[in-house]
Amino acid sequence: MFLLLTTMAFVLFAPGVLLPLLRDHADVLVEEQRLAEQVRTLHEEIRRQERLVQEFQNDPDVNERLAQLDLNYQRPGEEIVRVAPPPTMSSGRDEPESMEPPLVPKDWPAWTHRVEAWSRQKGLIAMYLDSGIRAVLLLMAGGLVTAAFVLYPPRPQRFVRTGRSR
Repeated sequence: MFLLLTTMAFVLFAPGVLLPLLRDHADVLVEEQRLAEQVRTLHEEIRRQERLVQEFQNDPDVNERLAQLDLNYQRPGEEIVRVAPPPTMSSGRDEPESMEPPLVPKDWPAWTHRVEAWSRQKGLIAMYLDSGIRAVLLLMAGGLVTAAFVLYPPRPQRFVRTGRSR
């Protein structure tokens, strides 16, 4: 009975401690991916800007076109017609809320993804990540351990001497 109570306490305690850590780890991984994408985009922008600088320095046609667009220069006999961009149409719909990012990293074994999906479906992850409920579950785990030690204390081992006497 002692082992049953301590196992039940462990089952309550372990997710309450590990799931917030796993959520924080998943958040860090998502942020890391977002930053890596941002770095890649900025590197592409740098390459594009470097190409533009080279074209501005070496191509007179680019400089002429830039002068026409930015400084409103025009050739003799040339007529400039301004065209306004069409107004953008919004769909009127709000964007759907994004789903909660997975807690388990993509490179973890498949069984962890199945366990996560099952526990999300049953509402267990939300329960353990809710700080108010988690505090109650941790107190219950502590109560189970206390009950295990009070009601079923481990008995000291008695050592029996075998055949030899001094």
